[in-house]
Amino acid sequence: ITGASPGQCIIYQIEAKNTSTAGIGFAITDVIISDLLSNFSNEADYVVNSATTTASAGGTYTATKDATEVTTTVATLAPQATATMQFKVKIKTARVVTPTP
Repeated sequence: ITGASPGQCIIYQIEAKNTSTAGIGFAITDVIISDLLSNFSNEADYVVNSATTTASAGGTYTATKDATEVTTTVATLAPQATATMQFKVKIKTARVVTPTP
C-alpha cells in the first residue's frame, strides 16, 4: 500500500466480467471474487461492514468477510455482465514495515 497516510482509508475494487458474446454467449454461475486479508493486514485493517457487491444484469450475491478473506459469490453472470466487489481498509498508524532487500 503506497500513497496513503496512516489513518486514511483506501477503497479496493475488484471486478469480474463475463466477456462471452451477448446473444450467443453463455452465463457463468457461482463466480467467486475474493481477496485475502493477508494481502494488506500488515499495513491496513479491514473497515467493518464495508464489503459491497454490485452486478449488472441482475443476479444474486452477498459480500462477506471472515477470518481470512473478503469474498463475494455471484450466482449468475450473464454474457457481457460485470460484477464488482468493493471494500475499505484503513491504514494503520503503527505499521509493521518489512525492509526491501
